[in-house]
Amino acid sequence: MIKVSVIVPVYNIKDCLEKCIQSIQRQTYGNIEILLVNDGSTDGSDIICRKYARIDRRVEVIDKENGGLVSARKAGISRAEGDYILNVDGDDWIEDIMIESLVLKAEQTNADIVTSGYYQESLKNIAKVTDSIEEGIYYTDEEKNYFYQRMIFNGKVERKGIMQSICTKLIRASLFREVYLRESEYIVLGEDTASLYSCCVQADKIMVTHDAYYHYVKRLSSITHTKDKFFLRNVNEVYLFMSYFFEKSKYKKVLCEQLDLLIMQYCLWGINYMFDMTPKILMPYYNFPAEGFLNGKKIIIYGAGKVGQSYYKQFQADTSCKVAGWVDQRFEHYREKGYPVNSIEIVGKLEYDYIILAFKYKDMAEQVKELLISEYGIYESKFIWKEPFSVLDKYWME
Repeated sequence: MIKVSVIVPVYNIKDCLEKCIQSIQRQTYGNIEILLVNDGSTDGSDIICRKYARIDRRVEVIDKENGGLVSARKAGISRAEGDYILNVDGDDWIEDIMIESLVLKAEQTNADIVTSGYYQESLKNIAKVTDSIEEGIYYTDEEKNYFYQRMIFNGKVERKGIMQSICTKLIRASLFREVYLRESEYIVLGEDTASLYSCCVQADKIMVTHDAYYHYVKRLSSITHTKDKFFLRNVNEVYLFMSYFFEKSKYKKVLCEQLDLLIMQYCLWGINYMFDMTPKILMPYYNFPAEGFLNGKKIIIYGAGKVGQSYYKQFQADTSCKVAGWVDQRFEHYREKGYPVNSIEIVGKLEYDYIILAFKYKDMAEQVKELLISEYGIYESKFIWKEPFSVLDKYWME
């Protein structure tokens, strides 16, 4: 009977740790061990770990000095006795049938990796997130070539073929150990990304299911946005680690193209958001395909997210048209970040020809358009949405 080692890194998460541990204890699959890695907690999380170790023989506590996520997982791997490993973050939780369901799929297919979806929970809603690569087993050369061409970027930038969270995957222990023990503890950016995709490259057989059992809980206390003076070094650590496995693969060409895209995305993200660039010096990630039809026109940009920020930079530099205003429902949030965004209510006071809907996806643009038409009486002919053109899209063009 397959044994599963569940590795849970623990660092100062006492308020949510018990819910996580209890969700693992409730698993309908019995042959598991639960390795709680106390990474130098100072808030009493270690006391909670030991409480559960006393009442459940499947629970083992591993105490270590604080060394970060990679270090904690390595400590868990070194003690793991299971045939497969499941990683669970200590501030998340899993559904009762997760391990049983994934083990069944592994038994049926002899897969080295079974990858599943997750639910992203916030204070306002719960959203299901799945891999965009089709469900199925990827084993033959043709199947794996298809898989690797889409593994990180599935034809469109930011549309992940396989979601990078390592916590939603059941991975053969020998494979995970081979890859993860090589990972540098200096990797503090993209830890999951580096190890997961490297495991996929080393795997003989991968099974993709769109079923979801894992609950990723997004908490305000876990959100950080700090300047990182070692950002480029950290990106380089990810590149060196992944390229070690990618370069050796017979699928090297497609894998290295995917890796180049990933590193470029990291760098664009880091320059713009890690360092809080203002719209005046922002490096645009997206471009609006204007094609000249806005020459001489006055426009309002609706939306101040990543697409809107890029559009604002683009149209500020394009003297063929004039930005009459930039609006968003969350204008106060963006104003605090230094962006000159206003309330949608000012539209009635502005002279303009078109409202550019700055959204990546058409369905979101349509929802906003319908709202603005119904609430503010704006004519439908005033709205324009075009699919944003990413600076990385050239990789997908022949």
